[in-house]
Amino acid sequence: MGGLKQFVCRKGAQIEVITTNAPDPKPRKQKAFAKVPLEWCAQASKAAGCPRALVIVWLTYLAWQHKSNTFTLPNGRLGALGASRKVKLSTLDCLERAGLISITRRSRKSPIVTLLNWK
Repeated sequence: MGGLKQFVCRKGAQIEVITTNAPDPKPRKQKAFAKVPLEWCAQASKAAGCPRALVIVWLTYLAWQHKSNTFTLPNGRLGALGASRKVKLSTLDCLERAGLISITRRSRKSPIVTLLNWK
């Protein structure tokens, strides 16, 4: 077997254990990832005149918060950060056309968004 013999005691019995020289696991390649403070992102998107960027960052935040690719997207917090309802809807439409998200629209309720090809 080619391994080193050792003995361990379990419940009063001596058990022979053979250790092997297993190869080291290959290191996993990690995808690039960034933590962004939401308040800073809100200020940066306002300064750059690009509130859609804030909506995109907010989508990724909600996916992380819910630990799921699918979540509801209410207007309240986005509005407080500086992205209007109109900006939210136009951003969602663009992302849906690009095949990055799917949207379940509900009458008089927040849409349910699913991030596609996420993670």
